[in-house]
Amino acid sequence: MKNIIFGAIAALILVTSCDLERLPYDAYTDTTIQEDPETTLDVLLNGNYSTMRSIYDTYIRFGEYRSDNVRKDKPTTAGYSIFYTWDRNPSASTPNSQWNNCYKVISQASEIIKMFAEGESKILDQKLGEAYTQRGLMYFNLVNMFGRPYYQEPEKNLGVPIVNGMPEEGISNYEFPNRSTVKEVYSQIIADLRKAEQLCNTFSTTRASKEAAQAALAKAYIYMSGTFENPDKTYADSAYYYADQIIKSGKFQLLSRDNFMHYNEFSPEDATQTETIFACRTRFEDVSSRLASQLGGQYSRIQNVGWGETCASSIAIDLLNEEGMNEWRKGHNDLSGIIDARAAFVVPDYELADENDPTSTRRAFLFVIKVYDNSGNATGFTYKQFIPAQVGTSNELISVKDEVTNTEYPVKAIDIANRKYSIQYNNETYVGYDDLYVNESMGYPRYYIYRCSLEEGNTQQHSPIVSRLSDVILIRAEASIKTGNLTSALQDINMVRERAIPGHGYKTLDATDAKEKLMKERHLELMFHGDRTLDVFRVGESLSRPMPGWCGDPFRTMKPTDPDVVMYIPSQQIEAWPTELTQNP
Repeated sequence: MKNIIFGAIAALILVTSCDLERLPYDAYTDTTIQEDPETTLDVLLNGNYSTMRSIYDTYIRFGEYRSDNVRKDKPTTAGYSIFYTWDRNPSASTPNSQWNNCYKVISQASEIIKMFAEGESKILDQKLGEAYTQRGLMYFNLVNMFGRPYYQEPEKNLGVPIVNGMPEEGISNYEFPNRSTVKEVYSQIIADLRKAEQLCNTFSTTRASKEAAQAALAKAYIYMSGTFENPDKTYADSAYYYADQIIKSGKFQLLSRDNFMHYNEFSPEDATQTETIFACRTRFEDVSSRLASQLGGQYSRIQNVGWGETCASSIAIDLLNEEGMNEWRKGHNDLSGIIDARAAFVVPDYELADENDPTSTRRAFLFVIKVYDNSGNATGFTYKQFIPAQVGTSNELISVKDEVTNTEYPVKAIDIANRKYSIQYNNETYVGYDDLYVNESMGYPRYYIYRCSLEEGNTQQHSPIVSRLSDVILIRAEASIKTGNLTSALQDINMVRERAIPGHGYKTLDATDAKEKLMKERHLELMFHGDRTLDVFRVGESLSRPMPGWCGDPFRTMKPTDPDVVMYIPSQQIEAWPTELTQNP
């Protein structure tokens, strides 16, 4: 355990893709590397890309499981459980694995960078640029999991150790560094990504490129730009610059609305999709034996593959229904009736009385209620699904019935066109929707998430997206708000919003609502993508989850200054570190 990072450096762990020959690490001597440097570097870089697939799978879970986008139906002992419950157990396996994997990539990328001088050839420069991108992205991943938001005294708060490869003199007398500050880690990130921007000279959605480095720079700078109330305009300007470079390059276009609703089904290389800047490619043969264990298998159950234990939350569904009740897709290709295109990634597990007849689903009125203990204290939330008891001449609901108690309740129409009603239940007024009956697990209707499923038609195949154009556009909009250009910000926000909800762009944007509209659009556009939790805390906002589902205390509000915003440094790493490695408070 003592040399957990440098063991990875010394071994140059090689996890190659299926089309490259597997060789033991000691086969790559100075001679073999010099004889065929391009192939050697491909093997080493591909090993990193393979590891990064797992890293970004965890990164999405870190950002989503802690957010208000998803809810779990029951407790679990899986390593990811600490994300759901806002726990920080230093002995948890998942943060430890993430730490190890990130430093494996950092170690190997650092060794690649030391192998060759810049300028020997364009091909080698490209590969060096990929290594710099990989390293910068991994530090960004680590500092956001283990370091506090940038706006909170980055020159004092600790990030992670900066360890860029094996020292030439070996490790016997090497003094292992303690954690660098958040500011120092971001400086490393910026330096690596700027170097990558200079060196990369070819483009592929599945390999690091100049554009991937620019997208990462835009994101790093917008994270550094702080809150809307007290922004760092210099960093916001830099975020704007890099986002603008990508948008104006003409290499990427927002998908059409119809294609966007199938975004999850396209492979990163598919010529149909024009929005992905960089993704960690997953191939069916890489995951076919373990499809159910993929992220999509936690989000959904498709063709009996997956568990579907982590579904869209009531908060996410309400937000997706805000501009009108979506006719939730009832199958793989049924997208009729979708108002907000982002709702295409949520698929209710509708009950079918007859499996061969998709029209046989019962009608139901679904709403969320508070749960109280015997002393009258609110303890949580749950769902109710009542069936229609009386309907009007236009088929509108008049009353509904609880099948368990056989009690009938009148309902009051709020918006019949969007099937929205209110109900008096247990002396409280609740609002719900007239929909179809959804199968339940542990009393929670299963609103499956397809965002990370069905790539290339395979049930739970998914290539994690590291950067995409719509995110970059919203980064430019945020930078514009923080530097006072609301006209430009409105255009960018509406560029994304109008694609999703035609005709529903915002008419105006001013200082009183710019933050709210921008953050709402990021919430909707990047839902289930992994950004939500970090987006909330990095701009100084609090996060709460007053919704049904297993998530710890549903009445807790986590402030951006709370200790639990960041994970503990894994205890295994502190024990293994030869010198001091300071724990988070």
